[in-house]
Amino acid sequence: MKQDQLLKLGLYGTAIGDALGQGYLQCKHDSLDMYKGIYHTPAGTWSDDTSISLVFMDNLLQNNDYHMIMDSLINWHQYGLYTPYYKAFDVGQSTKDAINLYQDDRQHYWENIKEMLSDQDNGNGALMYMLPISIILNDQNDNDNQSSKLKIFQRVIQLSQLTKHSYRSTLACLIYFNLLTLIINSKNYSNNYLQQAVNNAFKLIHNYNLTTLINEQNYFEPLLTASFYQKTLSQLSASGYVIDTLFCVWNILHQTTKFNNAINLAVNLNGDVDTIAGLIGGIIAIINRNIPQQWLNKLQGKNVLNFYLNKTN
Repeated sequence: MKQDQLLKLGLYGTAIGDALGQGYLQCKHDSLDMYKGIYHTPAGTWSDDTSISLVFMDNLLQNNDYHMIMDSLINWHQYGLYTPYYKAFDVGQSTKDAINLYQDDRQHYWENIKEMLSDQDNGNGALMYMLPISIILNDQNDNDNQSSKLKIFQRVIQLSQLTKHSYRSTLACLIYFNLLTLIINSKNYSNNYLQQAVNNAFKLIHNYNLTTLINEQNYFEPLLTASFYQKTLSQLSASGYVIDTLFCVWNILHQTTKFNNAINLAVNLNGDVDTIAGLIGGIIAIINRNIPQQWLNKLQGKNVLNFYLNKTN
């Protein structure tokens, strides 16, 4: 499937999952539908998770450097670009901190952000923009060229750390990137990909002797055990902690790849359900190569999504 088609599926799937999750942040409903959220936006409105995905897609397609990506994040956060109604909301604290740090000292941002790497900042925000990164970088990858593979590996690490100050989050992004890569490059999804993606990421960090990431490996090793996949979602936490988010996504994908069933599982968790539903929506739309029309009809901001997606043609 072509890059523009994958991006459309992935971004619309993300936006639908995000919008559905918004209506379940502080209350539950008897049936799956789009409801008004806690930010007083119309039903079907997507949030920061989708907006950040659009920012990265837009900039990567133009081969922009990190300065231009950060400038776009400022335009989103302050002026509401990349949003349905020109107003950013539900913005994560780490993202705000990164934007403020960049505005304080643009010239030395990359050095400063590295100094902020911390075990305490293990949020899930960077996972959201792995989907467009995976699609675009896989389109550029020459599978027979080791140099090409290394450059993409390095690029994923750099981008994952652009707004997140955590090696744990970086490894989570590498694992998620590897899962998306397997799905993008195959016609038929297999649950074997869930463990294969983890093993592929572990192999990469050991091949390049990335000690800081190897030290985080034990947090993800449950994903390689049979007992993990026997757990119910009620046994998992749906907090904004990156490990919790990744575990919920893996568990849901192991249970089902039917769009509505998977989203229903995600939104009925207790926690960061819009982010988890956004991740699930994007990845399952690509797995199925389809998005249910019922949600497209109810989704807000399709004009904004289409504006940026049309740049891919």
